[in-house]
Amino acid sequence: MPLQPSRYKRYTAAGVSQRWLSKARNQDSVPVAPEATETVPGATTSPDDGRQQQQQAKVTETAIANLLTAQYGANWQKALHNPSNRKKLMAIKPTQAVRDYLDELGLGIMAGNKTSRQKLKQKLVPEIHVPFPHTSFFAGAKVPESFPKLDVSEVAVVGRSNVGKSTLINALARTSVVRTSDKPGMTQQINFYGAGKDFNLVDMPGYGFAFAKDEARVQWQELIDHYLKERKSLVRLFVLIDSRTGFKVNDAEFFDRLEKLKVKTTLVLTKCDDIPRSALASRYMVTAEIAQLLPNCLPKVFMVSGKHQLGINDLRKEVLHIVGKGRKYLGGMKDPLRAEKMRQSVPKPVRVPQRRLRKRVPVPPTRKEAEGTTSIPEPEPESKGE
Repeated sequence: MPLQPSRYKRYTAAGVSQRWLSKARNQDSVPVAPEATETVPGATTSPDDGRQQQQQAKVTETAIANLLTAQYGANWQKALHNPSNRKKLMAIKPTQAVRDYLDELGLGIMAGNKTSRQKLKQKLVPEIHVPFPHTSFFAGAKVPESFPKLDVSEVAVVGRSNVGKSTLINALARTSVVRTSDKPGMTQQINFYGAGKDFNLVDMPGYGFAFAKDEARVQWQELIDHYLKERKSLVRLFVLIDSRTGFKVNDAEFFDRLEKLKVKTTLVLTKCDDIPRSALASRYMVTAEIAQLLPNCLPKVFMVSGKHQLGINDLRKEVLHIVGKGRKYLGGMKDPLRAEKMRQSVPKPVRVPQRRLRKRVPVPPTRKEAEGTTSIPEPEPESKGE
């Protein structure tokens, strides 16, 4: 009889770290460990699972291969001596435009000592305040019948569990109304947040592994599919990708479902403050290449850090333009980066030194002059008779 894998090995195979396992042991309800044969958490077991996962994982491989072919030629595998996946990512050379974009946003862990990092931070152009309507929670739905009425446009946020969906909405609206947690699967319903009376922000449950039962996760996915299929007020779906791990199999499975629904999507790289800048530049280029390969996905990719409020202004402007409120909130506002570049390009006027004239200081009167003793009497006029 073959030996069964231990409980820790089953959790490790499912992508759960030892830290989460120890935290789960201290709680009253411990999640059921997936089977050892299940390679993707939350995926339904079927005879074709292995074949489907190999096909879906080729999306990232195809994007990396396209970039390496453009840089090293068709024989890039021989040039790089059959590299691993990590070496393939690090072998991608970012363009100068990508490097300048990261320098302007200040994203990524900067290399060098503390002094060089402080000098680079001083060169960053401070972002101006981009207005955003007041956001508040007004509805939550666990079943489709609980969805609110179709009054205004809606922008939805979705991604893997614990990718930073709630944190991103808090950063966009400059609020803490959205509840955040480090535990995967904290959001268990579709939450609607009203941005004034202009539009709604929608926070969805995450797909992939979560500390919840399989029945609950299946119910979440059915609820998300129903919303994406029937919600006519949805104008854009932002799919969040963890910049540290990149585009995974769960993301590819989700986009396979989106292909049938024909929903416009935009990729957003999150947690860009917890990855080296060189690796972030390569990850951004790979994600931009994946966006061109995916159907119904716009080519523009955003990079944000909800913790340090970096890159959020660009996403705010995008959201306001999508819902048609750009003129209302951004009317007359100039791009801070462009304005700073134009100000630096204008030559400074040459100052010609002028001769300074000495001022005449009045002499104070003496004591006798102040008393009037030194005043000279005026001569008397002579008479005409004499």
